[in-house]
Amino acid sequence: MRFTTIAWRNLLRRPTRTLLTVAGLGIAVAAVVALVGISDGFERSYVDLFHDRQVELIVQRASNSSNLNRQIEPSLRDKIQEIPGVKEVFPGLMDVISLDEYGLSAVFVVGWEPGSRLMNRLEMTSGETLAPGDHKKAIIGKTLAANTGLKIGGAVSMYGEQVTVKGIYDGHNVFENGGLFVPLDDLQRMMDTKLVTAFSISLQHPDDPGELKAVERRITEMDSSLLAQPAADFVNNIQQIKLARGVAWTVSAIAVVIGAIGMLNTMVMSVAERVREIGTLRAIGWTKRRVMSIIFCESILLSVAGAALGTIAAIGLARFLSGFHITSGLIQGRIAPIVMVQGVLVAILVGVSGAAYPAFWGASQPPTEAMRRR
Repeated sequence: MRFTTIAWRNLLRRPTRTLLTVAGLGIAVAAVVALVGISDGFERSYVDLFHDRQVELIVQRASNSSNLNRQIEPSLRDKIQEIPGVKEVFPGLMDVISLDEYGLSAVFVVGWEPGSRLMNRLEMTSGETLAPGDHKKAIIGKTLAANTGLKIGGAVSMYGEQVTVKGIYDGHNVFENGGLFVPLDDLQRMMDTKLVTAFSISLQHPDDPGELKAVERRITEMDSSLLAQPAADFVNNIQQIKLARGVAWTVSAIAVVIGAIGMLNTMVMSVAERVREIGTLRAIGWTKRRVMSIIFCESILLSVAGAALGTIAAIGLARFLSGFHITSGLIQGRIAPIVMVQGVLVAILVGVSGAAYPAFWGASQPPTEAMRRR
């Protein structure tokens, strides 16, 4: 009889306990895969956003404050444009607003120059894109349009003003589709500032790491108060993303500890109920290693079942949140395969750690003494 067959029979002796253990481990795995997956997806979507824009460098004011508050002088654009290796420099202003009338508390609003390559790359699904000279006009993402019911010619309230929707676009990115764009000078006026949040820089040879480093260095030498970062590094250092990543792993760690305790309790009870059986196996020639192997096999079967259940639940949760109007502009509905693999590895680690002590204790019982136990 194979190990797996014996292990399954042992688990099915107490089906209720087995199901509860699988459910508990599934919740732990779901927490890891869902929370880490959502955080990872948030980060990946942001990186993809810059990649699609063909932006290699982000320049901000060096500061410990929030990324949105590190505003810099637009006049520095011309100096940066003169640096060898720089192809294009795009000033941008960004803010997060709430649209209370639609129940949305975090909507990204971005100010770009109408007619720029970044603005023109947005695919308009209806209406028109912004043009130079537009005033109190905006284009909104298709997700935001769906969540608010806004149509072409409708008005959205921003900074105490009514801004007319000129067009609806598909940016092919969860963040862009959940936000809106307005002319840069208009957003500066509404925010009462003459500054910009950052410069997005495209390089002449984006695949040349030497050129990237040289442009970074020259920007810093030009003004020591500036911070030039590759797009991926910029995303990794966004405080909100770092906070989301930390919270995700912290909550996941707590869930994993709870799952490990549940696994330990199940395996201890399972081994304690079968001490006489284990003693009989030892008496007919089973080695300690073989006895421990069958106990570990049981725990791994529980782990795999819990991992499968938790992964399916996490995928379902991510898809639900991506379609929920409050979070649809922030969360994408897919989880990276690497995160699913991490969830499975966590489940197996929990299973092995939870079975270690019961397996060692059960296999170490002298056969004669174990067979006398009731």
